[in-house]
Amino acid sequence: MTGVVLHFLLGVAVVGGLLWGASRLAERWKTGVPRAVRDEPLRVVGRRNLAKGASVVRLSVEDRDLLLSATSKGVELLCELPKTPVPAVPPSTAVSFGPDGQPIRPTFAEALARSLPLGRRQP
Repeated sequence: MTGVVLHFLLGVAVVGGLLWGASRLAERWKTGVPRAVRDEPLRVVGRRNLAKGASVVRLSVEDRDLLLSATSKGVELLCELPKTPVPAVPPSTAVSFGPDGQPIRPTFAEALARSLPLGRRQP
């Protein structure tokens, strides 16, 4: 009789441990980050892969938005973007003209900032 009770208690402990571990994994997978890290002031607003091992990332850090280059060799700040969202411009009106009538092309950072998502992700 004692062996059956010990076997039952051991089984309950194993199943309980498995359920606890599964709940911890499910919590991490639900948001992609552990609960303690969710409220950090650093947020990834958008990311674009440029090549294998190279991407451009738009981060929101407290009161600033940063455009970063991330490669296998490191991370580099490309520019700081305005915090206020830039309205989306239709492709037909994306080019503005200078006083001489010649088209003014946006810089690479401006064009890339337009292509990255501007909306904030809701937690």
